[in-house]
Amino acid sequence: METFAAASNSSAAENQDIHWIVLQLGREMQRRLADDLSQTTTNIDSATDQHSLAALLSAAADVVVSVDSGLLHLAASLNLPTILLSPLHGDWRYERLPTSTAWYPSVRIVRQPVIGAWDTTVADARRILGRWHRTGRLS
Repeated sequence: METFAAASNSSAAENQDIHWIVLQLGREMQRRLADDLSQTTTNIDSATDQHSLAALLSAAADVVVSVDSGLLHLAASLNLPTILLSPLHGDWRYERLPTSTAWYPSVRIVRQPVIGAWDTTVADARRILGRWHRTGRLS
């Protein structure tokens, strides 16, 4: 998601208290490992069983932060604390409810306020992560 890639330069990505585990493959992953965030980013090799490894890493993580992807559905189906970074007009299953979905009770939806506003969306997610750190709750 190229529009989201720009958000990786936000203050959330630069926070040294966060260790990112990136499951994305391809050129974007190679670019990310070459940039300044490589000290706080772990690449998962494409030779591993992605689904099993994703399940293990998700279960071990404090919170899963994802766009609408297989990883999101995996973490949510395991009832893990999950933040969905959603475009303004996201998938139908997230309806128009502001921050939750009946499909996945453990998911907190952070929706773009306007199309393309990933910086705002990531900043909102960072605020929610701060609250989670203090209270253990995403909502």
